[in-house]
Amino acid sequence: MYYSFPAGFAYFYDEDTREITTIALEGSSVTNDPVELKQLLGKPINSGYDGRDQEDYQEFSLGDNTLSIMTTKDGELSTIWFRNR
Repeated sequence: MYYSFPAGFAYFYDEDTREITTIALEGSSVTNDPVELKQLLGKPINSGYDGRDQEDYQEFSLGDNTLSIMTTKDGELSTIWFRNR
């Protein structure tokens, strides 16, 4: 199940475990640019191209969680995903 809010915010909820599994932010709601975020987060654990959404992605480890930064081919921030592993 997921809940979506104005200004590009959504979270995904697992009804069985009663835990939030993912938080998503649209790029337009983030004030930092992708370069600043990537510098702050350091070296990604994974990166590549998502052909379905036609976006580049980089994944970063944050403890037991993963933060994914999705950017368009023009380098614009598209979405940030914060997920439980």
